[in-house]
Amino acid sequence: MTLRSLLLLAPLLLAPLGACASGGASAAGSTATHRNPDVISEEEVDATTGVDNAFQLVQRLRPSFLTFRGSTSIRNADAGRVVVYVNQSRMGFAEALRDIPISNVREIRRLSAAEATQRFGTNNSGGAILVTLR
Repeated sequence: MTLRSLLLLAPLLLAPLGACASGGASAAGSTATHRNPDVISEEEVDATTGVDNAFQLVQRLRPSFLTFRGSTSIRNADAGRVVVYVNQSRMGFAEALRDIPISNVREIRRLSAAEATQRFGTNNSGGAILVTLR
């Protein structure tokens, strides 16, 4: 067998070994959990101490949810502000999170401006925060 034919066959011969190695690592079971950057899960809510309301929770775990983003307008001072929805009902802007006791929160999810506009219509150019209550 020539060197050229060995080089051509090497990937075919080694591929099953690579598959076994990666399969063995996952079979061992990884305890690492993958945190979704756009969701504060119920487990995270329950594990967080020292906060009284949803605003403080978001401020501690995902402060980027509260940042001003999107387009602004001289005619509309609220353009580009993050809108808060609680159980699918519009509650106001990020400050509305202060009125939601942490004990009532199941999940908090961030939507981009495009996702929020598609789901709730116009006037969501800053994105949205969806709060699901227990």
